Amino acid sequence: MKCAPEFIHKAIDVLADMMNNAKFNIDELEREKGVVIQELKMYDDNPMYMAMQKRQGYYFGDNSFGRPIIGTEENIKNFTQQMLFDHKADLYTKDNLIIVIAGKITDKQGIIEQLKQEFTTIPEKKRIRKP
Repeated sequence: MKCAPEFIHKAIDVLADMMNNAKFNIDELEREKGVVIQELKMYDDNPMYMAMQKRQGYYFGDNSFGRPIIGTEENIKNFTQQMLFDHKADLYTKDNLIIVIAGKITDKQGIIEQLKQEFTTIPEKKRIRKP
């Protein structure tokens, strides 16, 4: 997040709300799937992008380095609300989270206290190990 120094506490509040109370509204998710699929099709119409994807797939194979970042149309369509909740539960944890605050900080102790308070409900350890 980017904000003026006087809004740091509000920004932390918004970030904490996003992480603690994510709803992943089904209607919004379905609408966003359509947007992402259109973006994917836009990339498919770009010869330079397609050449890069082919090269990455050839050299890196079927893994996170070789597959398209945006995914495939099939996996975008099959994406579910529960998958988002599971991903959040697996990886959005204190041992896997770094919050960096930079700028004109005048209330360092207040910010530290707010972070401790706002993020108490986030699990301590992630449930899975990333390869």
